[in-house]
Amino acid sequence: QELEDLNEKQIAPEIEKFKAMLLLQRSDDTRYSDLMQTLKEDSWKGRDEYPITVAGMFKLMNKHSKMLEARATRNRNTSSGQYTLTQVGNNDNYDSQPVRGADRTTVER
Repeated sequence: QELEDLNEKQIAPEIEKFKAMLLLQRSDDTRYSDLMQTLKEDSWKGRDEYPITVAGMFKLMNKHSKMLEARATRNRNTSSGQYTLTQVGNNDNYDSQPVRGADRTTVER
């Protein structure tokens, strides 16, 4: 088809695909480079699994990010799987002492 013959209905999905790819390409390379590589390698194998919408790409990136967080959290936590959270005093005084948690303990950094 000639470019002049294309209508808005035919062009809009292609623009959306382009935006989705740009979202990934312009994202944090440290966090998403392996996702980009996986999608690229899959396309070489004939499996085009790039999301076709910005929302779809965002969802995939979010899932990937949560997977990385879960992996990092598992590595940081104790074998019991418990989390340790710390708080500092109010926002007006950043140099305040740590506030004890509900279990009345604090952990030094």
